[in-house]
Amino acid sequence: MLKEYGLADTLSYDPAANLTGKEISILKQPEENKVQKLPKWQRDHLKLEKILDIVCRQYGVTPGAVCGPSREQQTVLARQLFAYLASELVGYAKADIGRFVGRDDATIMRAVAKIKEKVKTGPKWRALVEELRDAMWPGES
Repeated sequence: MLKEYGLADTLSYDPAANLTGKEISILKQPEENKVQKLPKWQRDHLKLEKILDIVCRQYGVTPGAVCGPSREQQTVLARQLFAYLASELVGYAKADIGRFVGRDDATIMRAVAKIKEKVKTGPKWRALVEELRDAMWPGES
């Protein structure tokens, strides 16, 4: 069939893909559950300290606790949200975030992945992240 349209040299067809029963598209589909990033000009002015302060106020923990060794549930959640916001919405490198909170980049990657999955599957999590995003730059998003 690809030869009929002159696409045999540029596209390939995998019959095994039919096993999933899902439609395959070469077009990138918008992610419905993805939280919109802040505009670049806003991201360029957000410091890690401000993001951490916003998350700490939301969760009633101190920046010292988030950057320290605490494994209390509230502190760990604040740390994970901080990592997600700084990485996914503002664009900081995971290694920089890790240095800031005293963790390695693998730990930050896991934290970001956990929050990303929660946002994807839970409307309450998405609303929370959007609320925190809006608090980072009030009145603009």
